[in-house]
Amino acid sequence: MTYFKRLLAVFAISVIGLAFFSAPAKATVNSPIIEEVRKGAENTLSLPMITGTTDLGTDALIYIDGTYRGTGVANILLGQKYRFFYQERVSLSEGVHSVMVVAKNKTTLELSSPSTTVQFIVPAIPTPTPTPTPVPTPAPTILSPNPATRTGNTREIIKGLTKSGTRVHIYIDGIHDGQTKTVYHASGTGAFYYKPFLDLSRGEHKVWAVAEDIYGNKSKVSSFINFRIEYPLPAPTMIRTVVNKNTTPIRPFITGVAKNNSEVVVYIDNRPDGAFIVKNHPSGTANFAYKPSYDLSKGITHKIQARAIDIHGKESILSNPLYYLYPRPAVKAAPVAPKKISGTPKIIAPKPSQPEDKKTTPPTETAKAPAATSTEEKKPASGTNNSLNNLLNGNEVSEEVSTSSVLSTITSKLSLNLIIFLVFLAGVIGWIFWVNRELARERKEREISISEETKKESNPYLNQDQNKNV
Repeated sequence: MTYFKRLLAVFAISVIGLAFFSAPAKATVNSPIIEEVRKGAENTLSLPMITGTTDLGTDALIYIDGTYRGTGVANILLGQKYRFFYQERVSLSEGVHSVMVVAKNKTTLELSSPSTTVQFIVPAIPTPTPTPTPVPTPAPTILSPNPATRTGNTREIIKGLTKSGTRVHIYIDGIHDGQTKTVYHASGTGAFYYKPFLDLSRGEHKVWAVAEDIYGNKSKVSSFINFRIEYPLPAPTMIRTVVNKNTTPIRPFITGVAKNNSEVVVYIDNRPDGAFIVKNHPSGTANFAYKPSYDLSKGITHKIQARAIDIHGKESILSNPLYYLYPRPAVKAAPVAPKKISGTPKIIAPKPSQPEDKKTTPPTETAKAPAATSTEEKKPASGTNNSLNNLLNGNEVSEEVSTSSVLSTITSKLSLNLIIFLVFLAGVIGWIFWVNRELARERKEREISISEETKKESNPYLNQDQNKNV
């Protein structure tokens, strides 16, 4: 019995020792689950609200960017799990952040493995932009016209500068005349142009302007500008183009007349080609001859005009145009056809007592009369300057050309054309008289022939010789 007790005691001690020295069973703690990271306090992600679930009897330990931030509060029971909430109290910087949760057993203090890492972005907080103080729209500046302007243009262009993004209202003599389009320019200042709506009367006028931006804000009134509209300066008169030994067909002389004390601007094909000051003439009208600054193109009809500008800057309108073509097409003389007489002419036999040769006298006298008149018209007036004639004939090159000589040349051309017309008319009249005379003679011969045939029929015994001699 004693041996049995001893054996039982050894077995009990062995069991106790085995239980004492054996490793305790390891309990398992599940990882929590992060459900959402949303805006928290102040409705911003810099103070996020983190929610998730963890097992019963565990606490949720919150780590943001690897740093322990606190323990979530579990207050809702979902079966065998708690839903926890965590509100960050310190603002996070802008940028990317990460959050993870570890569960801790409240009894054994055993920790779970980390949950899945969730990243979120804290956006930059926009800096509030202070409301700018509205800057008043500056008034425009009128550059032209100005107090020194003397113009004959009744719709003078108004030019100036204004702030980019504005349009300009124009007032003339206190009345709103119109407005420009909105002006834009990268420099911040744009140029505006405005043509008056109606023709202005001659005399003094006052103009000012007001700028308006795209929001309807208007500037103050600009400076008042006075200008004067006068009678227009007479435009130059273009005469003709000249090619002689002093020039070439591709650069001909362009001749014309303009008022004394004026600058003449020559336009070729609507583009300014050059300008010069005329040499004054005692008559008050100066002549000029201008050579183009470049060779004119062949086979193209060029349009040539001029504009005069006086010493005050007043401009004339464009002159009459000249048209120049090089090479000039060959002019073929058209034959003069005799005038056709429609129908059968009525022939009146001349009286025997009246000579037929006197009928040609009236056309001869008519043709002689204009010849004397033409000779008188070709006589130049005394003291005439022949410089333009010398230029046109190739004798000399001069910019000063006589007005009287030009007028004399034009008159001579008109007289020559008149003489040619009168000679042609006299020739037609003479031809008509000649036709009438020939027809009358032919009729007379026919009457004589009829008379002889009548005598032969009345006396058939007359021989052939006698009939011929009758």
